[in-house]
Amino acid sequence: MTTVLTKAFPQEMPPVPKAVPDKKRVLIVGGGFAGIAAARGLKRADVEITLIDRRNHHIFQPLLYQAATAILPPSQVAWPIRQLVRANTQVTTVLSEVTAVDAPARRVHLADGAALAYDTLVLATGVTHAYFGHDDWAPFAPGLKSLDDATQIRRRILLAFERAEASPAEAETLLTFVIVGAGPTGVELAGIIAELARTHLPEEFRNVDTRRARIVLLEAGERILPAFDPSLSAYARAAGGPLAGHARSDGSWPSRHLCHRRHRRRALARGNHGSGTRPGREAAGRLCSPGHSRPPERTAFAPAVPISP
Repeated sequence: MTTVLTKAFPQEMPPVPKAVPDKKRVLIVGGGFAGIAAARGLKRADVEITLIDRRNHHIFQPLLYQAATAILPPSQVAWPIRQLVRANTQVTTVLSEVTAVDAPARRVHLADGAALAYDTLVLATGVTHAYFGHDDWAPFAPGLKSLDDATQIRRRILLAFERAEASPAEAETLLTFVIVGAGPTGVELAGIIAELARTHLPEEFRNVDTRRARIVLLEAGERILPAFDPSLSAYARAAGGPLAGHARSDGSWPSRHLCHRRHRRRALARGNHGSGTRPGREAAGRLCSPGHSRPPERTAFAPAVPISP
């Protein structure tokens, strides 16, 4: 009798064939700024590039806030990824979502069950907003990272004016807009809502004065635009007029004494900045008037009023 000994080996997936066997495979996950830049940067390299994104379009995020306020149509801030890379014949675009990365096997797994092998992997998936442990805020306070976010915010803003027109007695509540985060997007969004309410809409409504809309900009730090030079923060705060103030996340305001001393010192140090205006003291007085120990008129800390999606 002959005995046959067998040993079980883990079954390995067959390698994904290369379109061009001698070329290295570069796999880029994400069709945002970084992903598109990586694909274009490799244009002269002798590599095979696969660009994966779960959406078929690239978003120009700096203008996304304008799509969220009906200033620009969504088509003006988004372009097909395939169109952006069509001149580079070494790039293959795949519409799918990466669910896992198997680094030892140099392979990524997609939502549809497929797998793609790579020699070099570029993860350019971008970032998303966070609610600091309060994910239950999401239905009432959408972020602004995608076209879906922008159209949802736009619908809520315009619907707020329509509801105020139908119920003028509730206009003060309905036309209070709260924006959390005074970075570039928050400041731009606050400014464009104010422009929309005070410049574009007044003549279109009969029962409500849209100019009475109140925009609340909340920032946990000491100043708006915290990533920028303090002089730019001060300029933005002064240029905001009635939108000049900012509240902390707990609703408190910087003390009059600290605000006055800090900004006066900076304004005096800057002088007139070559603007032809009176140097220092006048600007400091505007930035830190006694009223700035509390929210300026029509800009105050207030709880957000949720509008049902």
